Amino acid sequence: MAKRSFLEDLTHLPWQVSAVLSISAYLILTLVIPNIVTPSPITQPLVQALHNYAIYIAAFLILPAPFAYLNSRKKRLRLETQKTLETIKQLSWQEFEQLIAEYYRRLGFSVSENTQAGPDGGVDIVLNKDNEVILVQCKQYRNKPVGVSVVREMFGIKEANRANKVVVVTTCHFTKEAIKFAADKDIELIGGNMLMPMIQSVQIDSKVVVENIITEGQSRAIKTCPKCGASLVLRTAKKGSNAGNQFWGCSTYPKCRFTKNIIEL
Repeated sequence: MAKRSFLEDLTHLPWQVSAVLSISAYLILTLVIPNIVTPSPITQPLVQALHNYAIYIAAFLILPAPFAYLNSRKKRLRLETQKTLETIKQLSWQEFEQLIAEYYRRLGFSVSENTQAGPDGGVDIVLNKDNEVILVQCKQYRNKPVGVSVVREMFGIKEANRANKVVVVTTCHFTKEAIKFAADKDIELIGGNMLMPMIQSVQIDSKVVVENIITEGQSRAIKTCPKCGASLVLRTAKKGSNAGNQFWGCSTYPKCRFTKNIIEL
């Protein structure tokens, strides 16, 4: 599998990363190294050469910044323009991963995306928040359901990496065996029927009303928790008579335990 170069990886990170690297490299080469290296006939020419080339190295590292900014902007716009599940299914597998990564980024997670040039068959996104590590696998299928083997594999990866939780996201649906396997484990399954309400819940410019959420018998959109003001996220019940069913829950759980049922049309 081909891998991206260092500069290509930087274009998929926040543009500020390139800026910080560029400034840091320049300061280290022009100020730090000359002050810590003992002058000698051997070291002095090397230090002087590094000082002379510092501006070029800094310029080299800042090159990905505008591309990183444009990539970040493209990801934000991609999320804002999704209106139906069908538009999501038309995305490439990489665009789908970026869409899901942007969703979690808007929920306040620190997001690390897979930067390989092809699908890795394992962890696509790593999430960090409140000292918890969550591993995400994205399956962009048109009609194929996600089977138990995928969910079992992700559970094994979770255990091997000592992560707190795994999430499997698909544009289709999960088999009964997959749902049953995940029911009593730290595994969240997000199917296609959950995707659009989930994406709409974090769209900044969207005016689409999420009509499947019921409050006191009336349909209305809920994007923030009425108890603490945090974002609501779609979850899957793992235990009890409602195992496998979806509901809205506060993103700060277990700090806030607000939930709201979803009525499927």
